[in-house]
Amino acid sequence: MTSANPLAILVSLAQATASYLSRAVTLPLVKTLATLWVVWLSSLVLFGLYMQYLPPPTPSAEQLDMERRDGASFANAADGRVIEYFVAGPTEGRILINIAGNGFTGKLLAKCLPSAFLEKNNIRLISISLPGFGFSTPLRTLTYKDWIHTDLAVILTTEKVPKSAPLSVMGHSAGAAAALCVASAHAPRVLALGLRSPYIGAPFNETWKLPPARTDGPATVGPFAWSSHLFVRVATKLSTWLAKPTNVKLVLEHSNLFSRVETDLYRARAHSYLPFLYAAQKSTSLDNHADPATVKTKKVVVWYADDEEDDEGTPIEHFKWFVWHFKAKVRIVNGFGAMGPAVLEQEQFIEHLMDL
Repeated sequence: MTSANPLAILVSLAQATASYLSRAVTLPLVKTLATLWVVWLSSLVLFGLYMQYLPPPTPSAEQLDMERRDGASFANAADGRVIEYFVAGPTEGRILINIAGNGFTGKLLAKCLPSAFLEKNNIRLISISLPGFGFSTPLRTLTYKDWIHTDLAVILTTEKVPKSAPLSVMGHSAGAAAALCVASAHAPRVLALGLRSPYIGAPFNETWKLPPARTDGPATVGPFAWSSHLFVRVATKLSTWLAKPTNVKLVLEHSNLFSRVETDLYRARAHSYLPFLYAAQKSTSLDNHADPATVKTKKVVVWYADDEEDDEGTPIEHFKWFVWHFKAKVRIVNGFGAMGPAVLEQEQFIEHLMDL
């Protein structure tokens, strides 16, 4: 049995819709509007189905070589996926793993930290791009709990990190959820955990009776509708994000940093495949398996802003819960929206995290 061609389905739907709407003009206004809404929603779902039908793009060898010349490293998972990460600092330095959040790549922190800072403090930074961002191949079903074994383990082996070597790990937003999974799976060897504007997901919120984040709900509607939603959202996100007053302040007061942030935001999505970003959101919101109760390290640092709700709708109560649960070192970075605690003063954050 052959599978239906999604493009043919779309053409048939368009024809049926046109025929129906030609009759719908005689209906009362409310019924007509309701009909149009159903047609619009159905079109989104079918558009997502069509996009899901397409294979993910494969970067060329020339593209990967160009990125290598700019500091990127690549490893291959057992299933052939490309894993992108960046390494900086002395080879024998203390290991600091950074996991970039959804919408960013590991390149941002690797380029923001001066090499002199890493050398002086003997830090070997491994900064990772989650699947679907930068040149890390998108995926369909992998969760962060799996990612530790399928991706992170490959990186650590490739970089010849001893299995008993102590680690410090940090992450921003969704990267913080992945960092929690690392701290849980490698509990005996994780010395410190850094969370910047941390996001963790719906099951955790339900367990601890915390208000849901805006992204929890859409992740449950299914890949087709969600990927269509992402298509529109990603196309408009940068323009609306850049117009926010808090980010205008970031531009004016930290222009060099903002230029790096802006470049990384575009880079994160330039090689991604939108339908598979649903898997990233689902892993973050529903299936991340991050359990703070299994984290053994007593050294936890949390930075967040409490003057504005997180851009993705993470309530401030979430950040406060992490501070309470871990008895964490905390810093509130106000005046720059959710982006402030994510990108400002990277060196100071690492100093707090690693007791420099």
